[in-house]
Amino acid sequence: MENRTENKSGTIFLDIDGTLVYHNYEPDIIIDRFIPNTLTWVKERVKEGFIVMLTTSRSGAHAQKVQKMLADEGVNAFLIAGLGTGMRVVVNDAKEGDALKAISINCNRDKGVFNV
Repeated sequence: MENRTENKSGTIFLDIDGTLVYHNYEPDIIIDRFIPNTLTWVKERVKEGFIVMLTTSRSGAHAQKVQKMLADEGVNAFLIAGLGTGMRVVVNDAKEGDALKAISINCNRDKGVFNV
């Protein structure tokens, strides 16, 4: 993996259920289907140099299954599992005169991120 200080593209924090794979209301059932075009969108961001951080309130086993699905597609992703189901907030600093350094995108559940 490249030196993180050389990565100028940034980091994507990507929720798993309903964003990357179809949401399942049964927490013990692992959905193993990517939402159409989402995998392509993720691969394009990785080619642009983005680091992918998967986030989920699901268990580690569920999240690791999706992480492996991505790895099988050639996408290395880090994982943060067991989060609360409430709001997610990203806080980041910016040097004076810099462009915006943090944004948030809310996608409709099970619609994917390809149109972002």
